[in-house]
This record gives sequence, C-alpha cells and structure tokens, in this order.
Amino acid sequence: MNLATIPYSRLDPGNELARAYLVEPESVRRLFAYDYRDPRALRPLLERRERPPLEDLLTAYNKEVGGSVENAARLDDGFCVVTGQQVGLLLGPAYTTYKLFTVINAARVLSAELGVDVVPVFWVESEDHDFDEVNRFFWKDRRFRIDADAPAGRSVGRIEADATAFLESVREVVGEGEAWDLVPPERNLARWHVRNLARLVDGSGVVFVEPWLLRDAMRPFAERIAASTDAIDASLRTDTGGFARPLEPPAGTYLFDARNGRRRLPTTAPLMSTWSSGGTGATTEPAAPTSTGDAWPDSPGTGRNSAPE
Repeated sequence: MNLATIPYSRLDPGNELARAYLVEPESVRRLFAYDYRDPRALRPLLERRERPPLEDLLTAYNKEVGGSVENAARLDDGFCVVTGQQVGLLLGPAYTTYKLFTVINAARVLSAELGVDVVPVFWVESEDHDFDEVNRFFWKDRRFRIDADAPAGRSVGRIEADATAFLESVREVVGEGEAWDLVPPERNLARWHVRNLARLVDGSGVVFVEPWLLRDAMRPFAERIAASTDAIDASLRTDTGGFARPLEPPAGTYLFDARNGRRRLPTTAPLMSTWSSGGTGATTEPAAPTSTGDAWPDSPGTGRNSAPE
C-alpha cells in the first residue's frame, strides 16, 4: 500500500473562507474562537458544564449497533470530539470514512495534548429528508440505487427497503473480495449504515449517535434557539473580512416540525416546534401552530426497525 500526504493547499473545499482557514489560518483567526492548530487552546472547554444524563440511552444504542459501550458510558462526565455525516449506501461517500478515521485520530491527539480522556463521537444524520441524495452508489460510470417507498419529505431514518437486490447488482459489477465484509442488509437503511460504520472501526472507541436519541435531552437547547432567532441572525451577518458568508439567515425559523417523520415549517409563533436537524432538498409543508412543550414526538426505542408513521 502506498501512502501519501496531500497538503491542504492542493485541496479545493469549494469555499474561499474554508480554504483560508486551512491554508492561511492567521488571515481569518479573528473570526474563530479557537485555533485548530493548537489543541491547548481548547483548555477552557474542559470546564465542567451541566449536561443531561445520556448514559443509558447511548450505551443501549451502541450495544445494539456495535459502537463503543464503554466510551458511551463515560460521556456524561467526560469529553468528546464530534464529527458526522448523513446516511449513505455501502458506507457512503469516501469522505464519510475520512471523517470517521479523522475523529478517531483527533480524539487520540487531544487526549495526549490535554491530559484527559477524549471520546470520538460520530453523528449519523438519519433525519436528513433528501433520500435521493442518500440513495446512490457509484462504480465507475454506473449509479446503483435501492428500490424503496420514500415519499418526499420523509426522514431517511424512517425509510425501509430490501437491499438484497441492490447488493447483488453491485457485486455482479464490482466482484467479490474482502471489501464485502458487510453487515447483512436490514430493512431500516439508516440502522444498516450505522452498523457497517461500526464494523469498519470496531475496537477504536467510537460512540455513534442518531438525532432521535437526543431529542428529549435537546429540548432546552431547542427552546434557547427558538428564543434567540434575532441573535443568531445577527451572528450570521457578522463581517467576514471580505469572504462570502457560508450561511445566510433563513426567512423564518431555524427549526422544523418533524412529527410523523415529515419535515414541515411552522407557520405561526412560536417558530420552534419539534427539533430536527436539517438537510437540504426536503419538501416542506405548513404545519399547524404548536408550542415548545407539546409538539415533541415520542422518541423511538433503541430496538426499533423504524419509527411509526
């Protein structure tokens, strides 16, 4: 195997601000709270903060999907470094695994530099609503898809399908080999994806998380977002030193009503209803007025194949 280091200067992140952050970080240093090149600058984050208890949820989930149960049990009182990516077929795009390997290495580096245990966490965005973007595997000039009943706007984590025919058609073209050490297909495509990622990095200490696991725990945070729309808008309009803004304030809310697995825009105050991580390309529809206290759906249990519609 030939290994080579590719410098950031040869990469094109597709955004001038992102490129400057990687290649000329001093030119944009004032725009960021910390310097990524100096792990010791993160020491202020080691201050203990109150946090909701997640041990039971995370240990049960990671036991089921093959993540690190030991590290999941440490997160209530520990520290972590987080990355993530939406669901994909056959581990998803290459950068999904790059992110996974990078977060493992980052946790090791930070543990050594800061003198504390740092856990690698991978967030699997199973509440993305653009299934067409997820439902793709490319091999040379061919695209393979799974035949699934996926109404527009439905959360990927709630989509079920039989991937057997998809795997057979891919194998016919790619051939057999060690790369096929996959978890047997499951009807819930998001869960199948998580288990394949976990098998890939088995023993590396990664804790896996899906959004629905944290919905109840995130309620106070979501309420803060709902009450801070003006402040968030202002922060997005901050002077970026001549660089194009990565994000513009939305015309409405930062949160969506995601009851019954479909993403909808609340139409009246309060703007926040059900917290749901985003995802572009979703179909939205008006939602009935809701309050921050009555719109949160019950989170599915860790043993689900899919949540009820």
